[in-house]
Amino acid sequence: MSGVYVEAKLGQHFDVCEDVVLNKKITDSSSKENLFSRVDVWIQRSRQRKQLAQLSQHLLNDIGLTEEMVAKEIAKPFWK
Repeated sequence: MSGVYVEAKLGQHFDVCEDVVLNKKITDSSSKENLFSRVDVWIQRSRQRKQLAQLSQHLLNDIGLTEEMVAKEIAKPFWK
């Protein structure tokens, strides 16, 4: 798994999300907080999947993951 692959997949998904966020008007402060909270979770998922993609086979074996499992996880959009 390469970091370049992860970046390409996340970039595509981020563009879609950006369109959704920019096309909605947010006036309620709780909605803004909710949005920031959601974006924070998305950023965390993105970082975790990047780190997962960079683990060696030895470390993946230690935590009981296969390359197929990793590929499936890093292919997910950041909002899932």
